[in-house]
Amino acid sequence: MNRMRTALFVFAVFSLVVGLRSEDEAKWVKRHEHEWQMWGTFVITPSAPIGPDGWRLTVKFAEPIRRLEVWQAKIVSSDKTEFVLENQHWNAELEAGKTFSFPFTVTKRSKRDLKGMEVSFERLGEGSGLYEAQKSYLL
Repeated sequence: MNRMRTALFVFAVFSLVVGLRSEDEAKWVKRHEHEWQMWGTFVITPSAPIGPDGWRLTVKFAEPIRRLEVWQAKIVSSDKTEFVLENQHWNAELEAGKTFSFPFTVTKRSKRDLKGMEVSFERLGEGSGLYEAQKSYLL
């Protein structure tokens, strides 16, 4: 009976420890919006170091936009509503707990305010499936 209790206790503690993992934080902040453009900042705060394989940021808009401009990431694919960004060679590695942020500009298709934008972040390379953060923010 004691072995069974011990086994259950160990199983419960192990389950709690495995279930507790901090997640990377990825979000965007609007700085200003004008008739045809919006300016903002992408903010990434990794919970653990990101190695030389780098990172990927996927940006989804609720409606098509004309253009997304970034200078500290590469746009590797786009279809006017979803843009996939990856690190530059010089900012692939990020320190745990340190915030990395960079500006962006959106050129809109109309003078209306953008209604929604979603950002998801993932690590590239070995172990990338363990650390993924997804945040949605509506304007």
